[in-house]
Amino acid sequence: MNKAQRKTIAITLLVMALILIYPPVEKWIGGSRYSPDGRAFLFSIGDLIGIHRLNITNLIAELLVVGILGGALIIFLGLKKK
Repeated sequence: MNKAQRKTIAITLLVMALILIYPPVEKWIGGSRYSPDGRAFLFSIGDLIGIHRLNITNLIAELLVVGILGGALIIFLGLKKK
């Protein structure tokens, strides 16, 4: 594993950690309908219960995209000729 791959892993894990700390939330708009409402600090969502909830679908999608792109970049960086 070369230096560029190590940096890519560190950056990918940092981005994933930030996504988990500031996850996407949904805002209740009446009935059983929710609308995306940006991001909220993970430990403050408890104060917003009843109005906001975690948007699990977007959270999983974001983590998958970051993981796939980071993995692809790591593989690409490993293919360089030495």
